[in-house]
Formats: sequence, C-alpha cells, structure tokens
Amino acid sequence: MNSVSIPTGSRRLIPHRKTRIKRNLRNREKLAEKVAEPPARQLWPATLMKILYLGANPPGTAPLRLHDEERAIKLELRSARHRCFDLVSCWASEADDLIRELREAMPVIAHVSGHGCEGGERPPAEHGAPRDAVVDPAPEAGCEGALVLHARDGSVHVVPYELVRKMFELAGSSVKLVVLTACATEPLARRLAAHVDCAIAMTA
Repeated sequence: MNSVSIPTGSRRLIPHRKTRIKRNLRNREKLAEKVAEPPARQLWPATLMKILYLGANPPGTAPLRLHDEERAIKLELRSARHRCFDLVSCWASEADDLIRELREAMPVIAHVSGHGCEGGERPPAEHGAPRDAVVDPAPEAGCEGALVLHARDGSVHVVPYELVRKMFELAGSSVKLVVLTACATEPLARRLAAHVDCAIAMTA
C-alpha cells in the first residue's frame, strides 16, 4: 500500500480554509435574514380610498367653475405626503348617475357640487342671478329643498332632498362623508346624517 505524504505547507492552509467557510456561512445567514424582513412601509396603502366628485351645471342655470374646483382638489391630493385617496369624477350628473356611481365606485367620500334651491323655488337663472339665488316659485312647493341636476333631454331636473336621501340610503353604503358645495343644502345634510358619519353643507 502506497502512502501519500501531505506537504507541510498544506497543513498550514487548513485553519484559514475553515475560517473562510465560517465567514461565508455567516454572510449567507445575514443575507437570509434580510430577505425574510418585511418590506418597508409605503407612504400610501395598496388600495386607495375613493372620492366621488359629482358635478352638475345644467344649461340655463348660473355658470359654475366646477372644473377649477375639481382641479384644486386633485392638486391638494397629489401634494399630500400620504396618498390615501383616488378622485373619481362624474360630470353632467343625472339622478341615475348618482345611484350608478355610488354603487360602482363605492366611495368613502361623496362630493356633490352644483346648484341647490330652497323649497318652493326655482334654480338660479343663467343671466341676472347669482349662484343659487331664490327666484320664481316652482311646482315642488312645500318641499324643504332640492338639488339641481341634469335631465335626460338636457334640461333641468330638480330632485327633492328626500329623494336624494333615499338614493344614498339605497346605494351609498360605503360613504362615510358627504360634502355638498351647493347653496341651501343644509337641510339635505341633516337628512343624510342618519346614513353617513358626517355631512358638510352650505346654509346660503
């Protein structure tokens, strides 16, 4: 049987080899720990909460700068550090649009912007009347107030506040906050308070 002799110099390399193996194992363990760590928390959630903006300015009523209002809201949301909301806009809103958009978008916030009129009064005319001014009596005399939306034929559709309340009751289960930037909508906000956490409106 032939014997194999190991050079003296090779024996000296063995301790260094063990040290290198241990160092490599430690590096692998550290790398595995980093991979197992949860990802850094994002500044905004994976699923953004929706804001539904419903703008209505029917022909013949006092003109409103609703696009400027929507643009201002978008700029504020984009400049926020914690981006939690996504703005969904719906224009030339009809009564059916309100129900459909509430069901499809399932917003947390509903922002209705346009004209409102006091009970028994017509919506403001395009010429010679300020926004939401009280003018000629309307057939809906006796109601507490109404939102001024579009009709299918392009004319004005005055929707009583009680009907708007029923729309939110039936289709707006996701809504927590309602913002009404239309004059004389405080009565509507009081009605909606039974179905949402908070409602903000205008008294005049």
